[in-house]
Amino acid sequence: MNARGGPGRSRRDLLRGAAAGAGAAALAPVLAACASSAAGAGSKSSAAPAVANPTTVLHFAPNWQGAAWNKTALALNQDYFDSNYAPTHPGVRVVVNNGSVQGGASTQIADAIAGQGFLDVFQDCCQDLVVLYTAGLLTPLDTYLKQDNIDEALWPAGHIAVLTFNGQLMALPAYDGPCVIFYRQDILDSLGLPYPDSSWTYEQATSLWKSCVGKTSKGQTRNGCSVFDSGWDEQSNWWLHAFGATEMNATRTQATYGSAQAIAMATYIQENFANGVLAPRSGFSGPLNTGQVVFKQSGGWELLPAVETMGQSIKWDILPMPYFPAGRSTFNNIDFYVMNSATKSPDAAWELIKYVCAEPDYQRFQMQATLVQPCLLSLWSEWETLVTGTAPLLKTKGIHWYQDAATGGYAWPELFFEYQAVAADNLIVNWMGQVEANKTPPAEALGQLQQQLSSLEATGASEANLTAANSKKFPTNGPAMAAMPTGI
Repeated sequence: MNARGGPGRSRRDLLRGAAAGAGAAALAPVLAACASSAAGAGSKSSAAPAVANPTTVLHFAPNWQGAAWNKTALALNQDYFDSNYAPTHPGVRVVVNNGSVQGGASTQIADAIAGQGFLDVFQDCCQDLVVLYTAGLLTPLDTYLKQDNIDEALWPAGHIAVLTFNGQLMALPAYDGPCVIFYRQDILDSLGLPYPDSSWTYEQATSLWKSCVGKTSKGQTRNGCSVFDSGWDEQSNWWLHAFGATEMNATRTQATYGSAQAIAMATYIQENFANGVLAPRSGFSGPLNTGQVVFKQSGGWELLPAVETMGQSIKWDILPMPYFPAGRSTFNNIDFYVMNSATKSPDAAWELIKYVCAEPDYQRFQMQATLVQPCLLSLWSEWETLVTGTAPLLKTKGIHWYQDAATGGYAWPELFFEYQAVAADNLIVNWMGQVEANKTPPAEALGQLQQQLSSLEATGASEANLTAANSKKFPTNGPAMAAMPTGI
């Protein structure tokens, strides 16, 4: 989706500090043990108890924004599974591996072809879903859900929709991170501008953002609002819903970019990028902190960086997205967990992905340590209690707007066309990029986009057709591990 790797030392410090905070008592012993192991040499987990002749070893990559930001994250996860999962799943040991939010698809495919190792359950994001599906590395989960009487309504409908191909659910949500608006109250104060009310409309928002355009104290350009900072393939869906349009039909085979509502959306985009009201910006370490933007649309994955970088040194708060012509609309991540079709232990792998995605304990652990939002709708109120206990300054911030977006049904993930999804996304990026850059009139750009997407449809669902052929390259019972890690 976008680069979401977290900072290093400051995040470790926050994790350790969480152990001393209210609401973090359950995590304190784990954090204390991991702090000592991370400080020492070597890479072994501090609390990896010897397991006598485990019958099954599952390799797992967690969704801790890649789990790559420091050894503490890996140690926390390994300790958690050794202490909590193993006792309730006898004969199974989960070995935690380093993960990456992006790039997992290519890694898994290469490993499976070489037969030299694989992850049984792992997280990934974005277009990797299509690549993994095409390669035949995704195990359909519908049968498992049915056998355990698990209802898809546990998770947001939009998130489930994007993970479904040809009527089969191919992955489960890793977490939900709907976008809200962070804004600098101190800059509004200095400009003599009012704080917006949460019932604001997009006309009111646009007017306020326009009033913020100018220069910073250091002479840099200041824009009004930074919109979600990823490609147009990812953000088009929520923009279209905001103006009453759709990206594709219900079967995800036909584009619907040519409508009057879609052209109205593109017209708004072009005008407000051209006049500096909107700006594509990235990261809390940059434009929001330096005041180059006053408002920033951002997802749940940036809540912890916001706490770390802005903290109490800057006066800030959180608002929902404004009401657009068709109501509220905002982006939601599509990060997911998959069960590798190459696993040698499918039933055990299912129990692991179910534990991570459909049961609450691991999500509570993840919420407290990283502030990331749950994928289970039932945990949202609990999330607010946990994160305000870990980071008390959030008690004064409007973090309930995350829950409002997730449970209110106006957070829209990126969708993938069933036919030539990657090629379709490239077309969307091209034509919407020309709109944003003020190079092509909106009606012409979207007309060309609609025509070219329709021509792709005529070629058929190429990714789906490749699935059977590609899957033959992969072992059906799982490749042998070249070497089982003894620690992390």
